[in-house]
Amino acid sequence: MSADRWMILAGALGGLLAVSGIVLLLWRRQRSRSRRHRPEVEVDPQRLDLPPVWEGAWWADQPERPPVNAPSEVAFTFADLVRRPEEQYRPRMDPRQVLSMAQRERYDEQPRPAWRQTGRTMVHPTRDGDGDVLVLADPVRAGSRDRGLSRLVTRGAAVRDALGSSAQRIELAWPQEAFVDFEGAVLGYFMPRLDDRYVLTLDDGDRAVRTLGTANGLPPAGVPPLDDPDALELVGLLAQWLRALHMAGVVLGDLGWRSVAFAITPMRIRPLDYDAARVLGSAGLLDPDPETEHDPEALAWLSSFDSDSYLFALLAYRLLVSRDHVSMIDVTKVPTQLPGLSKQATSTLRRLWQHASGPKCSRPTMEEWVEALSSISVGAAVVEASGGAAVEAP
Repeated sequence: MSADRWMILAGALGGLLAVSGIVLLLWRRQRSRSRRHRPEVEVDPQRLDLPPVWEGAWWADQPERPPVNAPSEVAFTFADLVRRPEEQYRPRMDPRQVLSMAQRERYDEQPRPAWRQTGRTMVHPTRDGDGDVLVLADPVRAGSRDRGLSRLVTRGAAVRDALGSSAQRIELAWPQEAFVDFEGAVLGYFMPRLDDRYVLTLDDGDRAVRTLGTANGLPPAGVPPLDDPDALELVGLLAQWLRALHMAGVVLGDLGWRSVAFAITPMRIRPLDYDAARVLGSAGLLDPDPETEHDPEALAWLSSFDSDSYLFALLAYRLLVSRDHVSMIDVTKVPTQLPGLSKQATSTLRRLWQHASGPKCSRPTMEEWVEALSSISVGAAVVEASGGAAVEAP
């Protein structure tokens, strides 16, 4: 075959390949236009590590893609042939982005009233009114903290099991799922709604959460202090709650006057947040609040079972002995017999407070506190049955 014929054949093949390439590019272009940009995906929130942030999503300010005039109309330029479809159209969303969109539909951007807020977070209602969303002041982006929240969510069942029969009077309000955004940041978590049993109506008509800080009374607001039997019952429920956390391998981190709400008649408690709680081996969403009480024998940002036990002992002392908000543990000020308790029961508490005010890692465990307070409740019943006379507990 002559050289001219070879050249003609090569030219024909080259033209065929060029036409085929153009047709393939047009076909890919038309196919990308027909794809759905927001497919519905079933997502299990428990399998994700993140909590939600909505504002600031990278695609929020992107202009909408102009509509195609007609499916059969072909109009393109050379740039259309060489530009990748991803440069013009939104990519498919991953499961976290789909979850963030679904959570945005449940989340009410209007926060709860100021009296419902906590120190470092804002509380928002869900749109259905059945729950709340605890939103952090700043999104958390550290991977270890994201994973720590995921582990904390799944540990709720173990805590409930550890509560046993006392679960009827301890409302855990455990984190239900992380609240996440499109960029992988944790904004907070979903939790059960706070019902009106834990809310006070003050003399001036305002409302307030009945936190531990109200147990010793708020004279300007017309809130009387708890009587001694109720204060003792409140301390006993706090001890059982913390023991259940520790049995499940959870460190609370922060325990102060605003950490827990309580209701009376009957007495119930309800933690208000777990933003500093952590499973052993994991980090909490936040470090313990540096502006609240902390263990003087430990670093302010380092929480442990030991620091939890110290903070509980301090609260118990202020609720049962000093009946104020500022006193530190001083066993010399514990009377021989606390009101409503026997001398033996008071002596048991004095010994626990003495150990709690000692060096770190020597404090009584929550198991020891629960055991002591359980025996005290027996002693209190004996005192009540005797008509108020002080008798020794068996």
